[in-house]
Amino acid sequence: MKEDVNHKKVNRAVQYDNLEATARYLEEMAKNGWMLEKVSSSTQFHFVKCEPKELRFAVEIFSEGSEFDTHTIDSNLEYVEYCKKAGWNFICSAGKIDYFYTEDKNAPEIESDPKMKLQAIEKAQRPMKLIFPIMFICMGLGFLAMQLTMNLNAMETSFFHFSGFLLWVFAGALYAVQLISYLVWRGKARKAVKNGEKVPANKRNLGFYGAYAFILTCGVLHSVITVWVGLQYQEKIVFFIPCIWISMLLLILLIHGLSTLAEKMKMGRILYKVITMVVIPIGFTAILTGIIAYVVLSMDYDEFSWRYVDGKDMGVFGYSERFVSHSGQNHHWGHFLLSFDQYTLEASNEDWKIMNEDKNYQETGVYQIPDGEENVPVTFTWHFDIYQTGIPAIYNRILKEAKAGKDYRMLSIRFDYEKAVRDPALEVNGITVMTYEENYDGDILYRYLITDADTIVNARCDEALTAAEMAVIEKSFMH
Repeated sequence: MKEDVNHKKVNRAVQYDNLEATARYLEEMAKNGWMLEKVSSSTQFHFVKCEPKELRFAVEIFSEGSEFDTHTIDSNLEYVEYCKKAGWNFICSAGKIDYFYTEDKNAPEIESDPKMKLQAIEKAQRPMKLIFPIMFICMGLGFLAMQLTMNLNAMETSFFHFSGFLLWVFAGALYAVQLISYLVWRGKARKAVKNGEKVPANKRNLGFYGAYAFILTCGVLHSVITVWVGLQYQEKIVFFIPCIWISMLLLILLIHGLSTLAEKMKMGRILYKVITMVVIPIGFTAILTGIIAYVVLSMDYDEFSWRYVDGKDMGVFGYSERFVSHSGQNHHWGHFLLSFDQYTLEASNEDWKIMNEDKNYQETGVYQIPDGEENVPVTFTWHFDIYQTGIPAIYNRILKEAKAGKDYRMLSIRFDYEKAVRDPALEVNGITVMTYEENYDGDILYRYLITDADTIVNARCDEALTAAEMAVIEKSFMH
């Protein structure tokens, strides 16, 4: 396609609190032979080739306008006529902003009252500079509080959760800086207006494209790190994070396309607003639904295997290969800053019958020992919560919470340290064993907290463990 040398398009952010910068930019373009023709999507400037001219431009806020206006509304036309009488030629309007020019160097400013000008700026800025940032920061603080109190373990076990935490921190910091910058400028502007001075420009504003550049940089870095983490830790769920960023980009393009279509069709303000309020939530809902669906479908339910234990070791328990995992109860929570695994292992009734052929099995649900010994339960169950981390701060926090009896966190240890005593007779290869007994629905349940340099095992058993059995556990779980 042949390039049109007589027309030019430039994407440029327009800031309500620094409209002077846009006016000076348009004057420089006119001096270089490019005259503003129209502004589309509020940020795309269309220029036409012209003779270089010394012109004055005015970029003004029309208070009754809206970002959803796709053409110059009737009430704006009255304002335009007023400006023409003052010597200003109307070029176009884009949302709340009107663009004018004049060749008269002595033409009076369109808005000569600094107080009214500042009020118009503050009203236009309120949604993006005050309401939205404050709402977003409050939501972010609530999310961070939840992560730090309720889901800290989940954040440590999964880069997916951890990266979400970081994104809230970065985004919250961005909006906080923007909000603080605006509030500082507004204070200075009000002071200047009170002293009869002009409204100063907010030159420290990050701006529309600056914010987008920041978010895009975060997205690229986040995606690159995510791919590395996914390969390093085999955490397949994190590969969905780049998809989220791509979806967000597609959503932005969708919004831009909707804006272009609305302007082309000269869509009414109400209809445009309704469509926007429907399309954007549906887009975000679709993304969120995809994330949730992927998370649910990607949950790992790994069957437990005695990776380091052979048949001879299993013989220590007297159950051989008949000791089987309890299907559906074994969970693996990744290996990021912290790995967490849950295993519930049990011997079934039928396996007990085979393993105890020398005993009389009764339909009453117990194994009767012929010698007159006590009855043995039909099933034997172990439950293990296994924490592993190479980070001392996380390791010490988990132990500290176990000692404090905190059980409100996800993946928490419920262990009564006040009842527990250290049992050196069960300790092998440098592990430490804390144990106690408790009455559980009329039966005795044995609880163990087994620790070494980087592993914490919280075990609950139907039978007391011997030193030989503890050695098997140490071999199975502590490395």
